[in-house]
Amino acid sequence: MVATVLVATVVVATVTITTKVVATVLPARAATVRSADAKAPSAPKPTKVARPAHPTTPSSTSALPTTAGRHKLNITVNATRVLTTIVVPKGFKSGQRSPVLLAFPPGGQDDSLVEVGLDKYWAEGARRGWIVISVAAPNGELFFQGSELLIPSLLDQLASTYPPEGGRIHIGGISNGGLSAFRVVLAHPERYASLVTLPGQPYDTSDNDRVPLLAKEKIPVFLGVGELDTVWREGSEKTAAALNKAGGKATLVISPGDGHFISHIAPATVWAFLEAARRR
Repeated sequence: MVATVLVATVVVATVTITTKVVATVLPARAATVRSADAKAPSAPKPTKVARPAHPTTPSSTSALPTTAGRHKLNITVNATRVLTTIVVPKGFKSGQRSPVLLAFPPGGQDDSLVEVGLDKYWAEGARRGWIVISVAAPNGELFFQGSELLIPSLLDQLASTYPPEGGRIHIGGISNGGLSAFRVVLAHPERYASLVTLPGQPYDTSDNDRVPLLAKEKIPVFLGVGELDTVWREGSEKTAAALNKAGGKATLVISPGDGHFISHIAPATVWAFLEAARRR
């Protein structure tokens, strides 16, 4: 089922561990719903969280951070160091089952863009009691061009400290991060609870062919895209249609007047979707 809506304390450490307004969903076919107010509301100010100065390298999973704040760690996966940012909510205890979000940054996916994504959308999760994890692409190799292969092992290393509620992780991404999120989810859909892209779509034909797996695993998908972002909007619409055809659940949200940079989809809209996916 698809619904389309036009909506008017960072701590750093170094430890070495080896080893994308939630619409009413309509049945049968996609529908476009336009806001009664032609002018989209401005997004609220992002949650402010202090940033760490230098990443740490933990010596074991027992050294992973559990204090509230934004922490940066260099985690080694298959001999590759992955700069990982973990945002921990207040009151968290190691091993406590919590909703967990893995977020991929846009563009070149370096650490500065990890911070952009966290500030714009994702860090809000910590205020809601979520663990938020975001990763920078190691050696510039993007998470849909090879580095995605590191993600399962990385998540396995984090799981004892941050076990995901319901045994599944939520996943999100912005732009190239949206491509990455699709690539990662489609490789192992059984590991994930929901998918949010702002924007995003399957990266290639192989990924497109696997989209029905999201319906099979009952993974709800949020596809946010700018009204004027022609290529990405077309891709998002095709993906929503494919999910609909397969019996899946997609929410397509078109940001009015926006191009590739989305300014009229508020964090509250994204998090309302994630919270609903958490309770499904």
